Amino acid sequence: MSEPVDDDDLELGSDLFGRWADDEQGGQVEVQAAAADPAAERIQQQWDAAKQRLLKRWPKLARPMVSELADQAEAAVEVGDLGLLGELQVSAGVVSALAVPLRTSGTELAAEAAAGVVAEAAEQGAVISSPAEPGARRVEQHADAVARIIAAGYASGAARTALQLAGSESGDVRVEVERHLDELGQSVSGLVGTEIGSLLSAAQFAGRLAVLEEHPADSYTAVEYLDKSACSACRKVARKSYATLRAALADYPLGGQFRSCEGRSRCRGFVRPNF
Repeated sequence: MSEPVDDDDLELGSDLFGRWADDEQGGQVEVQAAAADPAAERIQQQWDAAKQRLLKRWPKLARPMVSELADQAEAAVEVGDLGLLGELQVSAGVVSALAVPLRTSGTELAAEAAAGVVAEAAEQGAVISSPAEPGARRVEQHADAVARIIAAGYASGAARTALQLAGSESGDVRVEVERHLDELGQSVSGLVGTEIGSLLSAAQFAGRLAVLEEHPADSYTAVEYLDKSACSACRKVARKSYATLRAALADYPLGGQFRSCEGRSRCRGFVRPNF
């Protein structure tokens, strides 16, 4: 993980929101998952593919949310009550609809991750199986939370944009609000990209955990080289061995990332089972 940027220096929707320090240096930094490690490479490739698919669909998925907030901002400006901008919010129905594709992507990735554990066991000479719908409930709850977080971020961004244009024609405010909200989903490391990445990391962890809960391994090892860079805490925990799954979960709780990671939701580490 890269060292996190101070939240006080972040502007919602700006390119810095959730951006890796490496991105500021220009160009793509190669992920450190080595080709010599099939499990790590598989996990990274599946995560990348799932994130790319969701981000590609995002403009269409976010359109109802953008339209709803633009309508509210325009109406507030038109009646001359700027106080209403502090009450902008995405309706429950739109949030629920947004959560559906997030749930689907997450549960599909969890199933792929669970199959990955089965493959890792086979490579070590152990025969195990994956449960039906591995980690589905955990993933769905996480997806619902992410949908609400993103909706709240969009509402905040719409309100701030409209306030900055106070005194302008209401139609102009609407156009600018829509433009700003559309930009929120364009950065792979912005608000949307960060929250989607967090969901997908948690989904992979949930899928893997569902298998390991049914088929405990002899021991577990912390793997921390899926990241573009690593914070000091993750460098220290890398390759740490755990005798039990419970011990591993003390360091890697249900969100999937190392509990002391300074990169927070951007963590890409995982626990490797040793059968």
